[in-house]
Amino acid sequence: MESWVFAFFVGGVLLNNTWALEQYENTEAVQLPNSVKEYLAAKNQKDSDPEKLDVSYRAIEDLKNLAEMSIIGKDSISGLQYLAIASRLFPFRKDIIQRKAQVLDMAISATDELAKLKDKNCEAVSKRISYIFTVAPDVLTLQEAKKNCAAIIGPEIKKERATTNEIIDAKIPKQKWVLSKKDCALDAPEKCFALAVSAYQKGHKVAAKKYYIKACKSGYLKACSDLGKIEEEKGNVSEAQRLFKKACDGRNMDGCSNLGSVEYKAGKIAEALRLFSMAADGGSLEGIFDQAAILIGEKDIPVARQFYRDTCDGGNMRRCFDLGLLEEGQGNVGEAKRLFTKVCAEGDIRGCRSLGDVAAKQGNLADARMFYRKACDGSFWDACYNLGLLEGQKGNILEARRYLTKACDGGNGWDMGGCITLGRLEMQQGNFTEAKRLLEKACDGEGTIAGCYYLGLIEKQKGNISEARRLLNKSCDMGGNESCKQLVELSKK
Repeated sequence: MESWVFAFFVGGVLLNNTWALEQYENTEAVQLPNSVKEYLAAKNQKDSDPEKLDVSYRAIEDLKNLAEMSIIGKDSISGLQYLAIASRLFPFRKDIIQRKAQVLDMAISATDELAKLKDKNCEAVSKRISYIFTVAPDVLTLQEAKKNCAAIIGPEIKKERATTNEIIDAKIPKQKWVLSKKDCALDAPEKCFALAVSAYQKGHKVAAKKYYIKACKSGYLKACSDLGKIEEEKGNVSEAQRLFKKACDGRNMDGCSNLGSVEYKAGKIAEALRLFSMAADGGSLEGIFDQAAILIGEKDIPVARQFYRDTCDGGNMRRCFDLGLLEEGQGNVGEAKRLFTKVCAEGDIRGCRSLGDVAAKQGNLADARMFYRKACDGSFWDACYNLGLLEGQKGNILEARRYLTKACDGGNGWDMGGCITLGRLEMQQGNFTEAKRLLEKACDGEGTIAGCYYLGLIEKQKGNISEARRLLNKSCDMGGNESCKQLVELSKK
């Protein structure tokens, strides 16, 4: 078996320390899945269409899946980061909180072991500790790391990396407006809305309300929803409810979520959950949080369970999937598996992928492969990637290559793990032409840190310094510290 494949699929932090350090240094900051970006950006969208914006629960499932695959690949730091982001988005999911605690212990143990090596890299150890501190600032362990790398690890370690919140916020582009009052016209409601937001943020609530009203009357439904919040704060509940309903009827999902909050406060739990579920399906972050709050509220769980069961029994596979997530979050894995099985059997591959995740966590890799294969056959590309990793772990290198290739060919945007994995393998074998082809796909467009980094190394080795600089600079700008170091080295030549 090729040495790199062995290190990736079989070797862990202790079996292949050089690879573990290299893997950590070269891929440092995890990238957010598009589904998470869509959740966070949805609140600024007008008239979201749930059928087209089908990111309901995909964010949490993607983060959980990426975390588990990182852990399988012996990268506990990345796994910890993904779970930290997931716990922020879904702070009420008991399974996420519990898993994060387990992976935190794994990351601490692995960091201590790395610090005990004779050829230890204290800079890398300090980076690992900084990641751990951003997730768990009160950690009092890591004695071996502190003892063996005391010269580097000091009180400023917490400042070396951004917090998890900042990592999330930095990935979401914020639209900037430079406007004056005359820019707000009936034919430009989005500019009225921008002025309203700007005025509200500066504390000018009277002016903000004026612009919100104008934008709402012009059909900008997000403005109606925000105006409803202002009325609700003033105690005008009936007017707030009218505005929220107008926004929701126009398929603005934040409006549905806000209307659900009004219903919830009135004690109408089932109606609130219906609205929250609609909002969550449409990509509203508020809807997701509100729905999650009901799902873990002990007094609300029976109502939530009954609501999902009724709609699931009526043939709504989305609600069957939601019920499965509820049961999984409550630790009822058997019932969750039954529901995911039902969803999978009806052709919704989210259920198949979730069955694969459950099986992988339980160590039932045969079932995990079976369900990932079914999801992969349904063009769920990250399931193909997961399947490739599991086949490689089993030693089926040809099958691993086949599924990683399928993931690479079908994936796009952030979902480039298959291309990067195959590209690195080709680099190790000296097949730089094929490696370049694979890594170009992982770097083109928005790109990925690792894809652009390794592509930059290829160009550097070929002597194409200007192109190497461009690629490494792209990776560096995305947060790849190793790429930044390579740029410094190139500047000395």
